[in-house]
Amino acid sequence: MAEQNQGGDLQQKLNLLFDELREQKSMVQNLKDELKGTAVAAYEEAKRLKKEKEMTWRFKGNRVQHEFNEDIADILKQIEWSREHGKDE
Repeated sequence: MAEQNQGGDLQQKLNLLFDELREQKSMVQNLKDELKGTAVAAYEEAKRLKKEKEMTWRFKGNRVQHEFNEDIADILKQIEWSREHGKDE
């Protein structure tokens, strides 16, 4: 009877260990997704800055409107990425 109890305890401990490993694997995957999103955002920002550097503006208002539009587009991209990866908060 004691051997069955020990076997059951061992199985329970193994199940807890596997559950913990699955949770950690999920956390690692979430971190990888966030890093990928951050890398993509950094790349997009660098690309945008390079493009802006090459642009010349005839009127200051045009530059201000362009910067505003770019900011809105970036926010929308971040929202889209967040929703795709379950980061609704």
